[in-house]
Amino acid sequence: MFSYEDALKLITSKSNFYIDLGLDRISAVLEKFGNPQDKLKCIHVAGTNGKGSVCTMLESVLREAGYKTGLYTSPHIWEYTERIRVNGQGISKDNFARYVEKITGCGIHLTEFEILTVMMFLFFEAQGTEVAVIETGLGGRLDATNVIKENLCSIITHIDLDHTDRLGDTKEKIAYEKAGIIKPNCPVITSMGYEAIKDKADELDSMMIFVSPFVQQNFVEALALKGRHQIENLALVIAAVQYLYPEISVKTIIEGLKKVKNPLTYTTSLIQNQNQNNTYNNNKNFKNIEINLKNNNQNSSIITTKDYHYYQQESLKLINTIKIFGIKHNYKSYPKTDMNYYRIGRNIGHGAFGKVNIALHILSGHIVAIKSFNKIKKSFPLNRIYYEIKLLKKLRNHKNIIKYFEHFETEKYFCIVMENISGGNLLNAINKMSKFSESMARNIFKQLIQTIKYLHNMNIVHRDIKPDNILLELDNTIKLCDFGV
Repeated sequence: MFSYEDALKLITSKSNFYIDLGLDRISAVLEKFGNPQDKLKCIHVAGTNGKGSVCTMLESVLREAGYKTGLYTSPHIWEYTERIRVNGQGISKDNFARYVEKITGCGIHLTEFEILTVMMFLFFEAQGTEVAVIETGLGGRLDATNVIKENLCSIITHIDLDHTDRLGDTKEKIAYEKAGIIKPNCPVITSMGYEAIKDKADELDSMMIFVSPFVQQNFVEALALKGRHQIENLALVIAAVQYLYPEISVKTIIEGLKKVKNPLTYTTSLIQNQNQNNTYNNNKNFKNIEINLKNNNQNSSIITTKDYHYYQQESLKLINTIKIFGIKHNYKSYPKTDMNYYRIGRNIGHGAFGKVNIALHILSGHIVAIKSFNKIKKSFPLNRIYYEIKLLKKLRNHKNIIKYFEHFETEKYFCIVMENISGGNLLNAINKMSKFSESMARNIFKQLIQTIKYLHNMNIVHRDIKPDNILLELDNTIKLCDFGV
């Protein structure tokens, strides 16, 4: 009789224990077994860090809500059976051995992870799971779990440099691989704003729900997994639950979070900061702004701590009624949204045809800049505005060009939504500092020259390069803006 020990020897043998990314082999095997993956409702999770925690939290909440859950994670601590769970219980050793024998006897050679993935799909189908939470093994695009043709949603967690020999040597390249799990017309939930993720969502007409690490305090306190790093993971979980299962109550979510168990997670004490409340992606910059640029004036393009707390309070008022924490950014068309998505803050600049204001996107919690043009004016330059939008779309992958998000119209104004640059423009920086260090000046001009060369190679001429139109991040990265108007 084929035993559990026999199964372990087989899948960990040299002929199986290796990595070989691709979907052809596993697809052929699943075809022989009737494609069980097509009969499951899946939540598919990829990312460099946090994907195991996100899967575990999601499964616990959904089980608490009464769903029959499947959970597939890796690696394991004690036994391979820990990787495949239904309602919190690992697959039995007898079933594990039976599936290994069945899968390896089909005549197609698979890697260890492929065998386990086929087993997972077969077992979840046999057990009648109502929702399967599935963690990728490596990457996403070519990962064995990505034989799923559609899902309830994809979730992409924090991205960092890892497995660079297989996934690419930059975060953007790695993001491209992770974005491979996005499915046509199926939403993707992420806290990562990489262009590769946005582009894939656009290509597949998938709603992109962008989540900032804001979590209500009652959820944070309930979570059994402690540590600052879990806040971002928890935000993704809450967004997924509230989008996919709006009927699940806050009480149920809290009880599910209390019961989360993840032996792979190192637990540290959670240090609460009542002033920050774990809110926006760029909250880590505010302390630096407050220290280094304390004397900023009303005309400065630098957001103040006062602004930040105002936006925070506004979002707190709205957060209980918001179920989706983001909007779809479709870069291939001109999406028509509404001014009601934004809370407009103070003015940070004026131009010949309008003004620029800081604004809070109330669904995602992100602070953006909105460039508004008065349509009532006879000289309203509609053609030039569309020209600027076209250029910004074309150049959005360059790190030294300001990022365009979307645009919309009100009765009086035409508005372009762009990223907000924390450090303001170069002119303000010059006015605030008695002088630049030689290294800082050299770095700024090096970036500027490289960006101009890039534009030249793209047959694009910036009409007005001057300090007002060169924005400066806190890390001294420059961003060119104001291309067409």
